[in-house]
Amino acid sequence: MDPITKMAQEFMKAWQRFRQSASVNLFRIDTDPSMHRDLWRLFRAIEMSRDNRSPYFIFNAPFANRADFYRAAIRTLADDYALIREGLGKDGVLIDPWKPPLESEGDSEYQFGSAVHAVWERVKVKTQFEYLMIILLPERIEIPEEWSMTVERLVLLFSSSKVRLAAADTPDSLLAGLCKEPDKRMLSGRFFISNSALQEYLLNVAAGGWGALSCNQQAKSQPKAKQAAAAPSDGAVGTTGAEAAASATRVLSADEAARLRTCMAQAAVASSERKMEDATASLHKARIICKQNGLTAHEAIIIMAIANTFLAGERTDEALAHYEESIMTAARAPAPVVVMQARIGLASTLFHGQIYDRAAEVYEQAARDAVAAESEVMGIEALRMAGTCHNMAGRIDDAIRCWNQALGVGNRISLAEINASTIHQVGQEFVKLCEKHGLTEQRRSVAQQIESIRQQAELRERNVAEIPAVL
Repeated sequence: MDPITKMAQEFMKAWQRFRQSASVNLFRIDTDPSMHRDLWRLFRAIEMSRDNRSPYFIFNAPFANRADFYRAAIRTLADDYALIREGLGKDGVLIDPWKPPLESEGDSEYQFGSAVHAVWERVKVKTQFEYLMIILLPERIEIPEEWSMTVERLVLLFSSSKVRLAAADTPDSLLAGLCKEPDKRMLSGRFFISNSALQEYLLNVAAGGWGALSCNQQAKSQPKAKQAAAAPSDGAVGTTGAEAAASATRVLSADEAARLRTCMAQAAVASSERKMEDATASLHKARIICKQNGLTAHEAIIIMAIANTFLAGERTDEALAHYEESIMTAARAPAPVVVMQARIGLASTLFHGQIYDRAAEVYEQAARDAVAAESEVMGIEALRMAGTCHNMAGRIDDAIRCWNQALGVGNRISLAEINASTIHQVGQEFVKLCEKHGLTEQRRSVAQQIESIRQQAELRERNVAEIPAVL
């Protein structure tokens, strides 16, 4: 297993234990400021996950002065609360507005703690939130001797409330000595890998070292019927299934394959170091290799990676253009899974840019792509988001049409696919829409249909299990 995947998996296990614990006061994150941006993205993804019942408030102001840090934290808290209030309002849940009190002299931690408790008092009554998650990820810690003190004060302030606290530590382990009292506990997780370790790993992959060995071992452990779809050719950069098969007739020479792996490794290193221009330059070189060797599906994937890189660098127009180019290139392969993935990337970018009309159109196209890609789970997600876009643009009939289509797909899939899909979220959003517009009968019908989808899938699974084996 590569060091990045291993680190992420171990961190997520520790974080899950923290979320499920009823007695732990603090989660210490063993990390470095260079990793905070990736941590921020990870926490936002967790916050949006289906099983999360807590809003995440993340604070990243520099810790150069306690008073300044907490003033910035309270401003961020107010801004994030306003966004939560707006989002809940669109779902028909109304909570009271909140403005932070005027700045005053006094204990900075106490003022921040009071503000957090005020926010919790407003959201806890009318929502299903279980607690608030406060995460401190300062972009730099200039007064390390005060960092452990201020975190310990917050632990005390939040110890008897529904507020959870996570705080970034430094390589010097400033927080390791906290929560030593018998009635307090602390969990920790490591989210850090040095650039040198990352580069060493990736360049070994480029040379056909650890990564090649790992791929060979994985292929040997799989049934033969699956190896053709799971094991890419020498020139593969991440294709699976139909895309790998489409390129199987074109095998790169050893030199060309090594060049391609090197370009991909260099792009990954540059991305980890936030050198976006270098990353895109390496990806463009990799794209040329694919194009010259007729690896059209692989080229489409790399174009999508370029789009992702532009998006990470907040260069939205270039990202949109490359997603569209990836779609056209994948269609020539043909590689329907890549078409679908690039289309969803395009739609997601439009959605976050609040271009809801165009985003809805592209999400519906992605749902049609999902049929060709034989991915009902992604089809449901595309239809869910298409309906969301229509709903936010005030097109209620179109939202209902998309969500009804998603429920129709749900009637045809297995229980495992239902559990992996967002069909439950489709039902929740559909029910809220019906409640908002007084569609009482349709609301009842949707709720019954969601329950029926799961029951029918469970029944099909039981029937299959009960069929006796034919000797």
